[in-house]
Amino acid sequence: MRIEISAQLENDAYSIIPCRETGFLLFYESVEAFDDKHTSWIFSLFGTDMEQSWTRNIPVLNDAGLHEWINGENASYLVFYDEGRSRKDDFNLQVVKFDHSGEVFISVYGNVEEKGDIIDLEASGGDLYIGMNLRKYETAVYHVDYNASQVGQISSSLQDKNMIEDLYFDKQENKLFVIINHFLSRKENYLILKSIKEDGALLDSVILRQQSQEIELNAARLRRMDDQSLIVLGTYNLGGSGSSDLKNEEETISAGIFSVKITDGAPGALNFYNFLDFSNFSSYIQSPGILRMKKKNEKDEDREYSINYRLLLHDILFLDSEMVFFAEVYYPEYRTVSYITYDYYGRPYPQSYTVFDGYQYLGGLSAGFNRQAIKTWDNGIKIWNIQSFTLSKKIAAYPDGSDLVLAYNAQGKIASEIYKHGEVVGDFEYVDLDTKYSKDRISKDVNSNMAHWYDHYFLCSGYQEIKNNALRGNNSRSVFYINKVAFE
Repeated sequence: MRIEISAQLENDAYSIIPCRETGFLLFYESVEAFDDKHTSWIFSLFGTDMEQSWTRNIPVLNDAGLHEWINGENASYLVFYDEGRSRKDDFNLQVVKFDHSGEVFISVYGNVEEKGDIIDLEASGGDLYIGMNLRKYETAVYHVDYNASQVGQISSSLQDKNMIEDLYFDKQENKLFVIINHFLSRKENYLILKSIKEDGALLDSVILRQQSQEIELNAARLRRMDDQSLIVLGTYNLGGSGSSDLKNEEETISAGIFSVKITDGAPGALNFYNFLDFSNFSSYIQSPGILRMKKKNEKDEDREYSINYRLLLHDILFLDSEMVFFAEVYYPEYRTVSYITYDYYGRPYPQSYTVFDGYQYLGGLSAGFNRQAIKTWDNGIKIWNIQSFTLSKKIAAYPDGSDLVLAYNAQGKIASEIYKHGEVVGDFEYVDLDTKYSKDRISKDVNSNMAHWYDHYFLCSGYQEIKNNALRGNNSRSVFYINKVAFE
């Protein structure tokens, strides 16, 4: 089942949000003004049969772009944020809540710090929590209260330099956890797990500190395992690369994964797993330096080596009794442009400059952990032909009982693998994505994405240039497409 809308490949105008059995939202910013302070955004709801149910005109603050969205229990939350804000007396944040059951839109406005980075969202009880990293390495957490129709700050920054890594609302204890990376110096840091009430009162804090100064903790994710225990899974690097200068996630490099179990507020020992020790890491992450680094580790007993990668972390997945760490591996790609200039006397001088070519995706990395936070398996999936100027998650990771489905959409094809307790079930599949007509040929494919929708259904979307010589008068078209895909 497929929908096509005429669109230009270079104009990334459309967005979609899967809303489970309610359907999915397709929306875009129009060129029409709603009033003096708002621009009209056009939202359309499509049902699970891919038929359009309705279209509505929703006002959104001028100059506020969509920064993040998240699905809650029965609602979707879209965060629009004007990080520059030219007028101090105007709102710069608008959070639009789409209620799935009533199919209504509700907006709450507020003022937050300018030039901040929205790091994570967490929805609970019909409200939303927003974690932001601010200027000068300060942090803030905001509570979007829909009953009071207001945005309030519930957590102020700590002393020194800090960065929020993750938000997690623990429904069992009805409190919000915030993982903060606390920097003491360029080469020394530790993680703080703050649990706070809605009014900002600090309930307790857990500190995760590595024993060796050669190990630096990076990003981390938190989930509850059982009534007494939490688990933290994250990444680390070696040698202290100076994280106080690494404010952007895309610049942080990782050498491996760490894990820790927290029972009744007390953390256990941290476990570290170097990528070089993964059983088949080189089979799904291609790197010419892996064998060389393994040999160095074997020869040098006084120092640990590793392959450094940049990772996009997903939330921790539950797979039967296991917790699964999953991340996408990428690197920023550059090319050198050279040219010749001439001085006053006509003598040639070679010149060159570097051009950013986008983020090249290498693969998806997964690892299973037991109830003691010990790694029991690792595996991954190769990524072919994905390069993008915007950094976003490309792989749909879907737990189904004891199976883990990994799939992505690129170049008009769907790649997928299924794992059971870390072992591949069946073969790596690489099948064509259905097009509208039988003789369609995809000549260009841009910004392809894939997301879990509901049950065993997924949504694939992106921009394509398609040629079909069998069609009269319209043998070439440029479209934004949406495909409904089933895994059986």
